[in-house]
Amino acid sequence: MAIATDISRLLIVRAGGMLLLLPGLFGFQTDAAITINPSYYIFTAFDALSHLMPSADWITLRHSGQSIINDARFGRWLLPSDWLQISRSSSDIMPAPGWPPRCSYDAIRVPLYLIWAGLSSPAIASFAAFYAPRNGAPPPAWVNLQTGEEAPYAAPAGMMAVARIAAAAAAGVSGPVALPSVADAPDYYSAALVLLSKIAWRERNVP
Repeated sequence: MAIATDISRLLIVRAGGMLLLLPGLFGFQTDAAITINPSYYIFTAFDALSHLMPSADWITLRHSGQSIINDARFGRWLLPSDWLQISRSSSDIMPAPGWPPRCSYDAIRVPLYLIWAGLSSPAIASFAAFYAPRNGAPPPAWVNLQTGEEAPYAAPAGMMAVARIAAAAAAGVSGPVALPSVADAPDYYSAALVLLSKIAWRERNVP
């Protein structure tokens, strides 16, 4: 409850007519804009926090997060970048200066958390399209949304787990989906994405 209270008090801010979730207390606000990470919008967590500390802000934050993800899609693949900058005055959204304008290891969690919460978004189909196998080969791990440059190495198992549930959700599939195993993951983060994808898909499909 104390954590929920502090998040509400310190990290939820209003800008451009929206409620936004700061990634941290310091370093993400200027007089002109706010920087956010769309993969920090864990919608199921907002629901849990609302039970601990009831407030309409959690619902508003949920709606704002969905709206941002729907609108903040760039480049050929119409994907969100890992970090976004939102203008305080106009609500204009762009890839945040100071970080590579990539959809990569942060943004891959965006469709995971949408699906887990049972939310729809055109971003889910965009992730499914970019991370689909290409002529039998695995897709790249990231794409630069301004130049179109792609990673010179393949997406690891964790990313592919998210991609598979994104493809299933975009196609309206229900029931089991074949996902990579934790043993296929090369590191902790990839293993965590595999496990979270399994949990998210199961909870989405079990009443």
